[in-house]
Amino acid sequence: MPYSNLAKDLLCILQTCGVENLQPGLSNRRGAFVVYSKGMEQVTDVLTYLGAQSAAMELMQVKMLKEVRNQVNRRTNFETANLGKTATAAARQLLAIQKIVASTGLGELPEDLRELAELRLQNPDMSLRELGETLSPPLSRSGVNHRLQRLVELAESRSER
Repeated sequence: MPYSNLAKDLLCILQTCGVENLQPGLSNRRGAFVVYSKGMEQVTDVLTYLGAQSAAMELMQVKMLKEVRNQVNRRTNFETANLGKTATAAARQLLAIQKIVASTGLGELPEDLRELAELRLQNPDMSLRELGETLSPPLSRSGVNHRLQRLVELAESRSER
């Protein structure tokens, strides 16, 4: 096996070099011996110890770039999922309000539900918070959601008749 003694010697040196938590390992991958360490910080410490500060800095920059990219991707995925849920809920609410309008009209609704139904029809893309802030008196996001749920349930009960 080529270079097995060299890999074992490097492993011994790394184990005794004094870098904390380095825990180097030795692996045989397709006939090639590989000395490895898990943990970016330990690897950059070894590079610095060996005098390769620029390589250590480059490795840290790559790590930071990956972390930022991952954070952006997570946030984008979160926002996309929330937008999808919001759009689906708004469409369901609009459909329910339109069913009420077609069956009996909004005039038969209690004042609080009628005001919200009219506001939702006029502003289909508003968030629950924005709808609540527009109402008089203003209503919390939770209160708006509760009233819209009542409208949806009312529409469903009227369509079952």
